[in-house]
Amino acid sequence: MALMYFDRRLWQLTRGLRGRILLAIAIGLAASAFGIARFALLGALLARVFTGAGAAAIALTALGVALAVLLRGLLDHSRTIIAHRTASRVQEDLRGRLYDKIAELGPAWFAGERTGGVMLSLVDGVEQLQTFFGQYLPQLSIAALTPLAIFAFIVWWDAPVATVMLIAALITLAAPIAWNKVEGGRGRVRHEAMKGFGSEFLGAVQGLPTLKAFGQSTTYGKRLAERAR
Repeated sequence: MALMYFDRRLWQLTRGLRGRILLAIAIGLAASAFGIARFALLGALLARVFTGAGAAAIALTALGVALAVLLRGLLDHSRTIIAHRTASRVQEDLRGRLYDKIAELGPAWFAGERTGGVMLSLVDGVEQLQTFFGQYLPQLSIAALTPLAIFAFIVWWDAPVATVMLIAALITLAAPIAWNKVEGGRGRVRHEAMKGFGSEFLGAVQGLPTLKAFGQSTTYGKRLAERAR
């Protein structure tokens, strides 16, 4: 279900780097496994404390908890570094493609476009892909697979509890999709409106000397303020 948020056009930009993305996902899943182990060891530690187990057994379990926490932190850090470096390489390649395309289209095309809109696409638009490739894409797979791993781990001890947790996880994944279907149209309208306003605002800032020279800065400012409402 979470794959409904997957954008195949953006995925095509990862050609040559997909191995690194899969590596980040694998490291994330390993970190999740250590997270599960941490909770299991914490449960065992509490059980041994309440049952009056020996100091050696308690210390050994506590050491296991600390080790699981440490390894999870190291793996999460490694995953983040790999994912963001991969995202940076995708962004660099995309910027190169965009600049080459603009050069191919020539000055005539560029003169007919809003400078603000082009700059937003080249700078802010590409920069925002850092979140998609560096955080969302790896976490998407991890979020889809981790509930299954948790279910497989807990079902051996308590099948009803494991089933309830799996259902809750599936609802958590499905709820944003349902909300997106309800609000998707409105969201796109807001996005286009914000994109147009951002383009016009940036164009006004860049053309501010010209507006001042012709005494139109105040008038244009009021126009932007009215549109912002």
